[in-house]
Amino acid sequence: MSEDRLFPPEPDRGPASPETWAAADDRRQAARAAAAMTDLFLDPRDRLHEQTRVAALAVIEAAVARLERDLRHLLGEAAGAASNLSVAERLTASGLLRDPPLIEEAVAQARLAAIDAALVAQRAPGTSVDLIQRLSRSDDRKVRAATLAWLIAENARAQGDGDLPPALHRRTIWWVAAALRERLPADAATDRALAEAAERSIAAREETPDVVEAAAALAAAIDAAPADLPHLLPDVLAEGRTHLFVALLAHGLSLDAGEARALVLDAEGDRLCYALRALGFTRPTIARVGWMLGEADMARDVERLPGALDRCEAMTAQAARRALATMALPAPFRAAVRALGRAA
Repeated sequence: MSEDRLFPPEPDRGPASPETWAAADDRRQAARAAAAMTDLFLDPRDRLHEQTRVAALAVIEAAVARLERDLRHLLGEAAGAASNLSVAERLTASGLLRDPPLIEEAVAQARLAAIDAALVAQRAPGTSVDLIQRLSRSDDRKVRAATLAWLIAENARAQGDGDLPPALHRRTIWWVAAALRERLPADAATDRALAEAAERSIAAREETPDVVEAAAALAAAIDAAPADLPHLLPDVLAEGRTHLFVALLAHGLSLDAGEARALVLDAEGDRLCYALRALGFTRPTIARVGWMLGEADMARDVERLPGALDRCEAMTAQAARRALATMALPAPFRAAVRALGRAA
């Protein structure tokens, strides 16, 4: 699907007067000037790579398209009157898709997918990639079942199915329902059918684990001992399984998946080094992880790695755990601490 669908179409010149066209052109010119001003003074560290931008837009469009398909399927014949509606265009024009949590999720998914692809591409010839096969043949029945469930979810992610976390799914499905409602007969029966379809979609999503939830379940089933993580985590990363790497990191540090993902995607800070140090990793193992990610992630500057390793090596595992203590707080408490810090 083209990224162009996520942007409003050109104004319809139609039968309106030249004055109306001129006013629309003036507004468009003002918007373009404001965007140029923002872009000119944007910190280069905050600028998305073009590949990431396009991929993130594709994630959003795929998610909206999937939710639209869900609703149409659940509505059945009642959706026929809306067959030509572009929900993505309508939601983009409304500004609803400029939603910070949605954008953050889309960018994270895009970056993780790009990192996975780069890790696979940079793998040295002859490198063993049998970790997942070993897990699927584990003597532990729970590990075998969790590995199968994770592989199914990973395959769905690779297909670009546009899955969103439950909270974002719940919010976005109502936006999609509202966009469909505009093109359907305006009556109470239609509204009830749309509401019921949205609720059924929400219930189905909450019963089906996505790749993040499946990876967390597999990490819990493996329940790796601290001494095993310095061997397990680099192998997982070498196989291009970043979601599982994040899940194992989260399990080892007792963090939620979002916090662990933020550690892995933090391209400038040393927090991932601190996290690995907190798990007892030695400098060579941290360097291996840092080098793989530095080569695979466009947002990273691999030349920063030696300095990060020096700072990390000077820190004890206990001190590293203290540095990450805020990340282990309950989510509402964590959000409150950070909000207060930003207001200082």
